[in-house]
Amino acid sequence: MISVEYATADGASLAGHDYSPASGVIPFAPGQQVQSLSVALRGDDQNEDDEDFYLELGNPVNAALGQGRGRGGILNDDDLPRLSVGHAVAEEGNMSAPEL
Repeated sequence: MISVEYATADGASLAGHDYSPASGVIPFAPGQQVQSLSVALRGDDQNEDDEDFYLELGNPVNAALGQGRGRGGILNDDDLPRLSVGHAVAEEGNMSAPEL
């Protein structure tokens, strides 16, 4: 059996705030060359820059490790705050602020 250990690591994102930290062992069946895993993201409603995190691989069993680090991206999906002003009315000659 082939396996490799994995663990998430912070980039611009923070474990526990932007994503759920994960670690463990990924097993490979005989002849299997690709394996995938999911990292749970934690959504919020804050407008912020896109962020990243890393997946660190290590301690391969019955295999050689090529690339030991991968990068994952978290894309911002929150809109910028918006402000709009409706019809404003003021009497001519009145120096007070317009009524909104």
